[in-house]
Amino acid sequence: PTPVALGNEVLLTSAYNQRVMVRLRVTLQGASEVWRQPYCSGVCTPVVSGGFIYCANRGLHYLDLATGQLKWVGGRYGDPASILV
Repeated sequence: PTPVALGNEVLLTSAYNQRVMVRLRVTLQGASEVWRQPYCSGVCTPVVSGGFIYCANRGLHYLDLATGQLKWVGGRYGDPASILV
């Protein structure tokens, strides 16, 4: 999946080897981790809207953007489910 730019932050995800999503803050001094959670998007780039993240990996996941905490997961849409959003 393509990284998601959020102002001076970036959202990265990988289903390969790590199975993780990471929110990084980027400054002139470097990058620092805001949070790391064990959720990922398998194929599609996560969608960020209204303070939430929608991503897909064996179902559609709905996470809080501020904390990365899982709010909801459901469905059997396959990896491309974030295209539904």
